[in-house]
Amino acid sequence: MARRDVGESALLDRRPVTQAPPRPSRRANRSGLTLVFGILLSASIFGFLIFGHLKALARAGSQIEWGFVFLAALAALGSYSMVAFAFRRVLDVQGFRMSFAEVLGVVLVSSTANYLISSMGLSGFALKAHLLKKRLVPYATTVTASVLTSAILYSVLALVVGQGLAFLLVHWGGTGMAWLEAAFGAAIFVSTAAMASLLFYGRKLRSRLTRALFRGIDRAFFAVSRSSIPQEEFEDFERQLEEGLDRVRRAKGALAATVVYTCFDWALVLLTLYFAFRAVGQSLGVGYLSAGFTVGQAMSLIPILPAGLGAMEGSMAMVFDRLGIDFSAALIAAIVYRVAFYVLPGLISVFVLWGLKVSEPDIALSSEREAAGN
Repeated sequence: MARRDVGESALLDRRPVTQAPPRPSRRANRSGLTLVFGILLSASIFGFLIFGHLKALARAGSQIEWGFVFLAALAALGSYSMVAFAFRRVLDVQGFRMSFAEVLGVVLVSSTANYLISSMGLSGFALKAHLLKKRLVPYATTVTASVLTSAILYSVLALVVGQGLAFLLVHWGGTGMAWLEAAFGAAIFVSTAAMASLLFYGRKLRSRLTRALFRGIDRAFFAVSRSSIPQEEFEDFERQLEEGLDRVRRAKGALAATVVYTCFDWALVLLTLYFAFRAVGQSLGVGYLSAGFTVGQAMSLIPILPAGLGAMEGSMAMVFDRLGIDFSAALIAAIVYRVAFYVLPGLISVFVLWGLKVSEPDIALSSEREAAGN
């Protein structure tokens, strides 16, 4: 049994955390209305951007080099692959080996859920936990892998955003709403990385947050699958979480590999944006790319808009326009980036989810046979 650092009340409370399922009706209706409103708002912003610059966009769009669009799509898929390599490496350390194709499928599907339903990553994590549980991966293992990879991911992202902020500060004099948006986004990324790191390394804080975390997982899981986590008590979850964290801490090579994969991930994201601009005849340096990317990432944090749809493209085009790039060309490039990094992987994930669900009965049957043999 893992050592407990929670208070006496937590020690005395040995009831299952999931003794009563949450009530989904009102919350589900509210979430559905929010999603519809967000989509309509994004469509309105997009319509304003498109019809407000229709002739210029048509002229810029007629000159698109489709070979670079294809390269942008490949770079985007490469980015998702790096995320899958990092996540799979942490799962391996904890003793759960899965094929790369399975992990990549789970990463694609869960990421798409996050982009469609902006909920600070909770919707995507719930779907990821559900899919991995069907593949016999405990929730605590998923939490460990997700916390570690998120801490590294946002730490590296904070460095990229910091470079973009510095570029804006030098070339924009530190003024303008875009610089403030980028600074706000950077603060969010840094605080998220710090929180995930504290959860990973701080035993006392982790003990206090574990119960709330598990309840949050249960509610999110219920929203995805309409059932509570079956017969899994808090103490089992905490013990598995501590064991997984101890294994990862001892595997220094796994941490180093995860950092390397994450660096390649963000490099490929910037490469996706680079190819998107090459598609409209613009070749940009790292400073320009990181500046526009920084503002775009900040706008993608708007909770009500699916992945900042509309707001991200408009803000990126405005920033590049201020940096000397034609607004229409920058807007077309931002749309190409959106299609390559969000839309195409999202469409692929629909078929991937179907494949993952189809394979679940075979996994369950194989597990039953193995248990019967033992």
